[in-house]
Amino acid sequence: MHEELKDIPVAQRPKMVSLFPWGTSYFREWHSLRWFLALLVPVTASAVSFWFRKHGIGTSISIGLVGAYFAACLFVALCSGMASSNWGTYFRQSEPTQYWIQVAVIGMVYLVFSGVGFCV
Repeated sequence: MHEELKDIPVAQRPKMVSLFPWGTSYFREWHSLRWFLALLVPVTASAVSFWFRKHGIGTSISIGLVGAYFAACLFVALCSGMASSNWGTYFRQSEPTQYWIQVAVIGMVYLVFSGVGFCV
């Protein structure tokens, strides 16, 4: 996916490349979809725990949906080897430091949404 972007210099690459529709190919195969479903387990547990602690169904659903969005971003970034944000678009093979920094930021946000239901 987006192989043509690898040939463009980093400074001239588009920023904020959309996750969908090109990332949907990773959700169609069972061998990769099961890893995404595994990423959803902590987010779902966090949302349910938040609801059981009497914080309201709307807030719990919001936590679940936003957490699922960041899980999808993390999943597609890891599967595709490309991370794109307002900082730029980077590839795992050609710009590993910038790529892993972006993946780490997405991963930290995912961890926050996975744990907020148990801590609050």
